Amino acid sequence: MEVIEITLGLLLAVAAVAAIGKWVPLPLPILLLAGGVALSWVPGFASLRIEPEIFFLLFIPPLLFSDGWLIPKRDLMGAIRPVLFLAFGLVFLTVIVVGYVLHWLIPELPLAAAFALGAVVSPTDAVSVNAITSRLKVPSRVTTILNGESLINDAS
Repeated sequence: MEVIEITLGLLLAVAAVAAIGKWVPLPLPILLLAGGVALSWVPGFASLRIEPEIFFLLFIPPLLFSDGWLIPKRDLMGAIRPVLFLAFGLVFLTVIVVGYVLHWLIPELPLAAAFALGAVVSPTDAVSVNAITSRLKVPSRVTTILNGESLINDAS
């Protein structure tokens, strides 16, 4: 399949899952995950390969732009210290702790690989934050801090 056909097919699948999500009382990220699993059973999609450069070019910039556009700028600037602390300080600490704990639990795992895994699991996922905070009564300052932290992590 060509890149454009693949992209259009994936966008159509995402739109279909989002439409189904209007009637199903589950968070959208769970439905999208289930849709991805279902799509993997379709012949031809199981062996689908998208180059990382294409993925980063087509999918990441619109997501970052949307998050940056929707976040209240005044609220974000009012909470910049905790946002930066979470985005850099706490993520760095999490990488170190997860790396050393993994290396301690699995001595065969090189420390560099353990740190890399810690770096993968430490940032906050913006989609999950939005799905959870939209369903719960979370103070707007907390929502702004979590959204700002995930936005900075995704952009860096």
